[in-house]
Amino acid sequence: MPTDAGDAVGSAAESRADAPRPAPSRPSVTPRGGRADPRFAVSGPSRLGERAAADYHYVIRDLRSIGILVAAMAILLAVAVVAFGALDIGPR
Repeated sequence: MPTDAGDAVGSAAESRADAPRPAPSRPSVTPRGGRADPRFAVSGPSRLGERAAADYHYVIRDLRSIGILVAAMAILLAVAVVAFGALDIGPR
C-alpha cells in the first residue's frame, strides 16, 4: 500500500499502463440510400420551409417588376439619346 502521494500516482499510472486496451470500435456503416438530409446541406437550394417560402412569395413578383422598370427606363433613355441626336437638340 503506497503511503506517499507520489507513490500512489506512480502505481496508478503503472496499473493503467498494464491494463489491456479495448480495440477501437469501427463506426457502423450504413448504406447510402437516397439523398442526404437537406437541413444539413451547406449549399444548394434554400433551406426555408414551405410555409416560410410562401410568406415571401411577393419577393419574386417585386423583383420581376423592378426588372421590367429597369428595362423600360433603359429603352426610354436609348430612345431619348437617339431622338436628341437626330433632332440636334442639346448643348453644342
